[in-house]
Amino acid sequence: MYVGEKSLNWINGERSYRKILVRSRKEPICSLCRIADSRVLNAHHLDHQRTNNKASNLIWLCLNCHYLVHHDRGLEKRLFS
Repeated sequence: MYVGEKSLNWINGERSYRKILVRSRKEPICSLCRIADSRVLNAHHLDHQRTNNKASNLIWLCLNCHYLVHHDRGLEKRLFS
């Protein structure tokens, strides 16, 4: 397992998306399918800017929905409606 700078998610030292969501007290549940299993939840940036780590720009998505949002524009539009 790679951690810190060796982590696949390490971009310019920014790796705190989940921590920001936890501190914001947003319910840890996928915004699309409503699954609440924390083992499969990811932080998603609504504006796709990894440097914009404001709590208002982050939502919980499960691994499956996170993949779909990045590859299906129709589903992404559903997030904003």
